[in-house]
Amino acid sequence: MAHKIVKEWKTKAGPKAYVLLVHNTHYCGYVGIDKNHPWFEDNYNKHDDINVHGGLTFSDKIDDIDEPWLFGFDAAHLGDTLENINVDYMARECEKLAKQIQEGEQ
Repeated sequence: MAHKIVKEWKTKAGPKAYVLLVHNTHYCGYVGIDKNHPWFEDNYNKHDDINVHGGLTFSDKIDDIDEPWLFGFDAAHLGDTLENINVDYMARECEKLAKQIQEGEQ
């Protein structure tokens, strides 16, 4: 995957989050979890109740991100453009995702 990390931070819920620009065409958002989280190595389809832009579309590791497991979503759906889906929007969606992941741990 040809991507560039455009934002990386620790979310209010605790996990680290990342916004990537992929192929210079769209953004993807990811939230990392550690090996002790009950969702570690789960397929994203197992968590179809997560409310995030377009739903979860990814769960795996990414080579240049130092997280044991990531859950992610993309902004490559019909009508999504770099103009209407910006980094700030993706960061807010990552915050929502991190909160839901944290709640799933309890």
